[in-house]
Amino acid sequence: MMTFFGFNEQWIRWIMECVTTVSYSFCVEGLSHYINISSMRGVTISRYEPLVSHLVFTNDSILYSKASIVEARKIDTILKNYREANNQWINLHKSSLIFSYNTPRDLRSSITTLLHISKIEIPDKFLRLPSNILKSRTPVFSVIKDRIFKKNMGWKEHLLSKVVEKFLSRQS
Repeated sequence: MMTFFGFNEQWIRWIMECVTTVSYSFCVEGLSHYINISSMRGVTISRYEPLVSHLVFTNDSILYSKASIVEARKIDTILKNYREANNQWINLHKSSLIFSYNTPRDLRSSITTLLHISKIEIPDKFLRLPSNILKSRTPVFSVIKDRIFKKNMGWKEHLLSKVVEKFLSRQS
């Protein structure tokens, strides 16, 4: 993958020496690259926000696009290019499609056939965050807000205990 991005061979050898004892993968960068250079449009979160085409995590990815045959063909091409470049197959049995409620049934069927992904579902959560956000966003985001607040309080307590510990060690 680093050769694909144009890195010098010596640099690649140095990096590979650093990561031979640990399992790292540059493949998600490759997938992201293929999505970025494609003409896949993505979707907007709100009227004045930029388009979002994908979110990539360690070994999980979410691709966002308009529900159309044209966009499905773009996704199919991206996945084929990724597979050919990395010799890694996307596990279509673990993959699923999520459509908006107003997507016609025949269009859903055509897209699932084209992408060879038969599972259509809306999981409750993805990476412990709610994945289905409808009109009322307040309850959904209040959960996230509470988690951030609790995490922040934990950090404050941890940092405060370090300060107190340092202060007490200087007093002795």
